[in-house]
Order: sequence, then C-alpha cells, then structure tokens
Amino acid sequence: MLALYINSTIRVAMGVLPALFIERLKEIVPDTFIEDVLKSFQQEKEVVIRWNSLQANKDDFLNWLEQEQIRFKTIPWYSDAYIIPCDKREVLSRSHWSDHGLIYFQNISSLFIPIVLQPQQGETIIDLCAAPGSKLSQIAMMTNDDADLIGNEPIRKRFYRMRSVLNLLGVKNVRLHMKDGRTWKAPYLADKILVDAPCSSEGRFEWANKKSVKYWSLRKIKEMRHKQKGLLLNASRLLKPGGRLVYSTCTFAPEENEAVVSWFIKKTKGDFSLVPIDTRQLDQYPPLTSWKQRTFDPGIHHCARLLPNSVADAFFVASFIKKGYHTKFIN
Repeated sequence: MLALYINSTIRVAMGVLPALFIERLKEIVPDTFIEDVLKSFQQEKEVVIRWNSLQANKDDFLNWLEQEQIRFKTIPWYSDAYIIPCDKREVLSRSHWSDHGLIYFQNISSLFIPIVLQPQQGETIIDLCAAPGSKLSQIAMMTNDDADLIGNEPIRKRFYRMRSVLNLLGVKNVRLHMKDGRTWKAPYLADKILVDAPCSSEGRFEWANKKSVKYWSLRKIKEMRHKQKGLLLNASRLLKPGGRLVYSTCTFAPEENEAVVSWFIKKTKGDFSLVPIDTRQLDQYPPLTSWKQRTFDPGIHHCARLLPNSVADAFFVASFIKKGYHTKFIN
C-alpha cells in the first residue's frame, strides 16, 4: 500500500517537477523518505525566526509573542531561534521587530551551517559566498560581533543587498569584498572559512513556483559543480593550518555534493580530512558512497544530508580540518 501511494505521489510530482529530476531523486533518497521529500515541495513551510542578540532583548521579544498570542516552538540545538506557524509570517514581517533588524527570517537548515563551522570570538572567519548575509550575520551574533569577519560576494546586486542586511542587523566588525571567490587572493589567512556554494538549488523547489525549477538541467548541475570546485580550492589556500572549512549546498545532486567533496580531498593530497557532524537532532539520510559507477572517498560518511520537511530545506554539508597543529580545531 505504501509503495502504491508513493508511486502515485511520484506520478503527480512528474506533472510539476522535471521528470529527470524525479528519476534522479529516486536514486538519491531512500524509498522510505521519497514521499516526505516530494510533499516538502508543495508545503508552505513554518516560519523560522532568529532573534538578533546584537540589538534585541530575548525576553522582550518573547513577551511580545505572548501578547500577540503567537505560538512558537523552540529548537533544541539552537536556543536563539523559534519556529512560528506559517500564517503568522506577515504579522512578523510587518512588525517593528523585523523593520528594525531585531529578528531575522532564516530557514532552519541554514541555521545549522554556522553551528557546524563552530565560530569563536577573536577568530578570523571568511564567508566566501556570503550574500544575502544570513549565515554571516548569524556568525556575528554567535561571536558577539567579536570576530574578524570577512564577507565576500561577487555579484553587485547581491553584494549591496548583503551590505544592507548587515547594516540593518547591526553587524559592525565585518569587512566586505566584491570578488570572485575562486581567484580572490585575500591578504589574510582565516581560522575558519564557510563556502555555502551557489548550486542548482534543488532543495528549494516549489510546486507552486514554476520559476524555482525553470532553469534546472544537467547542464546547470555541471556548471555549478565547476564553480564549487574553484571555490573550495581557493578556500583551501586562504585557510590557516589546523583551520576548519565548511562546505554546504541546498541541492540533492551528488555531482555537487559527494563528488565535489571527494574530488577536493584527492586534489589537496591529504591536506584536508573530513570530520563527523552531529546531526542527531535533525531529519537526515545517509550521504551517497557512490554515484553512476563512481565510488567516493571513504570519509564521505562524515558528511550530512538534511531532509526537507515542513520547516526545513534540503541541505548537504561537509566539514574539513586542514592538516597542521592548532588545538582549537582538534575534533
């Protein structure tokens, strides 16, 4: 019965999503999760808001939620964000809390990526693909704006949007650059680098939004993979020995995920090793050990694939440590 229902769901999905994408998805996601993944593309997701400790008082915000009779759920692994019913999005977005940068809307999967990076006060931290500033501003908050933050975004429109977001949220200790992250020669090495790479964005497909799937193709995946390799390789040059490098995408495509990670490990000739990621409190499924007759690096099981659901987008994340002694980064 379950198999029949799943097949029915797939048939409906094929009328909306690219048929080739669905066929690939069936090879990537275990059968037990296919139904939920397909449902996630048509769900209006619950709202996740991160309160801004740089400018706001948490108790004041929680009191306001109570006064407005807005129900919320806490996130066990991140105490500075809350899950709000989707029908309260407009109330929150039109509130003074949003207007003055006291809260910020951010998908729960996106919130998890800076957790993996483990930013600390006093560190030099580069976000190589930083627009629109979600993760960079979260890192600023996690370090109490007491880290040397560098945000880079090569596209002019996105760069100025990022700058506006950071200004609104009160992030002060940040240097911004508009450079190609694949070739940028930064005058400083970082303790930690985040490469939240541009990708085919399969994890953000929406049945009701044809634009979200309009540009999807195998050619697009290949184009993104080429960019991702360049970004990771340049990040490897900008990182101090012993430093942490986190790579993430919001796509299912193994060519952009496990294949890129496996290539990077081989390309850097043992200078980088994958370390485990604690995903025990998140919906997840195993990373792929092979794809289309290609077997990936044995350490690939340390990566994480986050399942999309009623609150989360699909994400892939890998965490590397660069060879070299640095006690802060021993895992």
